[in-house]
Amino acid sequence: MAQWTAWKRGPQGSRDLEFEDGRRLVADFYVDASGFRSELLGKALEEPYVSYDKSLFCDRAVVGGWERTTEPILPYTTAETMDAGWSWQIEHEHHVNRGYVYSSQAISDDEAAAEFRAKNPRCRSPCGW
Repeated sequence: MAQWTAWKRGPQGSRDLEFEDGRRLVADFYVDASGFRSELLGKALEEPYVSYDKSLFCDRAVVGGWERTTEPILPYTTAETMDAGWSWQIEHEHHVNRGYVYSSQAISDDEAAAEFRAKNPRCRSPCGW
């Protein structure tokens, strides 16, 4: 997959993404899915980071998964409550992804990892964010 190299604004406010292979994409709406790297919003558009930590209490996550065996693939994402947040499960053809988003004000990282492992015994070793 080619990496984008430039983000340009046109005279009508259009935004062009230029790629290292010479391609150019133009769209009215982009979603920056680069996470904490904030490639488009933070780097290209130089928008300052705005913290919502006073109102978004779930600020950490433990994630993991396991290889699928014979269980059926659920065609939806599952969400359920946990002691200090909520968990999600996303099913794929060969893998099941599971995560626990929690509040570090309510539970320690070690306690969250232990709760995650207890409720997901098939999960490989979890890793935190």
